[in-house]
Amino acid sequence: GVVIAAYWSASALFSPVAGALAPRLGERRSMMLATLLGSGALAGIALAPDVWWWLIVWLGVAGFGNALGHP
Repeated sequence: GVVIAAYWSASALFSPVAGALAPRLGERRSMMLATLLGSGALAGIALAPDVWWWLIVWLGVAGFGNALGHP
């Protein structure tokens, strides 16, 4: 439950920031950054050591990517 909450909490907390950042970056750059953040988070989850809190960190990164992709 904590891990899933980290993703949705990061997405909700970063939504106002991403909403202000996305128009400044433009559509193409903001979607590229959201894709890179999501891909980086997936790679981090796959390569992370067997420590559970790294999963929370990477899902926080993925949450920011989600917020940027859906401002």
